[in-house]
Amino acid sequence: YLNKNQERDPRDNRKMILWRNFIRSPTLYIAISVILLLLHLHHECTTPLTHPPSDLADCIFTGHHPPDSDSIASSIAAALLYDGHAVHDDTPLSPEINFLLSEFGHSPPEHIETWLTSRNQKISTSDVCLVDFNQVSQLPPWLRANTDRVKSIIDHHAIQGQVAASSTPSLVDIRPWGSCSSIIAWKFFESGKLLPSSVAGLLLGGIISDTLGLTGPTTTRADKVG
Repeated sequence: YLNKNQERDPRDNRKMILWRNFIRSPTLYIAISVILLLLHLHHECTTPLTHPPSDLADCIFTGHHPPDSDSIASSIAAALLYDGHAVHDDTPLSPEINFLLSEFGHSPPEHIETWLTSRNQKISTSDVCLVDFNQVSQLPPWLRANTDRVKSIIDHHAIQGQVAASSTPSLVDIRPWGSCSSIIAWKFFESGKLLPSSVAGLLLGGIISDTLGLTGPTTTRADKVG
């Protein structure tokens, strides 16, 4: 502090004037606003989602008919990711699928009729997501008369012939990867949702099966990283 007998250094006066002008300048407030905006955008872009999109919540997830390891693994994992329900019908599961389910300690998808009866629902009023296929020719028998209930498709196959989609807008995610399991695995990474080891094992089995041990012609870098 300065007493009455001390004189203020002229340089201090100039600093005070500069600070006063800077604080009162609109440039400061613009700079602060830009910094806060950048910090907010950085947080939004780097913070993983704590919940996946809710558009498919309570949806029925089903693979193609007849099923393979990739379609069963994808339907189970996608149902877990989106808080939906993986279902299957009376079609026998292959030895490979049964081996994967047994090896990783996971039960098969619930029978479609059992699932509907337990919830007093009908296919005609239930939303369905197709995984690992997009063609009408591969629809499970129980869905063929209710294609209008298809609300989403998650697949890695080319679009050919008649696509099994409803007349209303649908959520479609088709990527040119080696397996649908790879897509679902990536969706788990993007969402930040915990992937149980049993489901991770099934997805790994689906990836290995469809890509022929990551050596098939459709194998991509995404399959290997997944």
